[in-house]
Amino acid sequence: MIHQWRGQLKDELIYEVDFLVLGTAPVLPREPSSHVVDPAAIKRYLDQKQQYEHFQTLIQRAQSLKIPILNQNRFLQLVGYYQR
Repeated sequence: MIHQWRGQLKDELIYEVDFLVLGTAPVLPREPSSHVVDPAAIKRYLDQKQQYEHFQTLIQRAQSLKIPILNQNRFLQLVGYYQR
């Protein structure tokens, strides 16, 4: 849809970006107890924690560059997807 409006997708947030579209924020997972030895559970925790931290980093970076942050509904409204 962005390409249809002649927009571009970027891999990083730089000052040239007009806005950031984010979905629902991931939940910060609870750290497993020290008794957990299941490698799959530890990996799930680390993956979820990384997703949470990446999401927070995107928000902080966008705010520092004064880039507006849109959710999916605001983006769809901006491009005229929703009829009034």
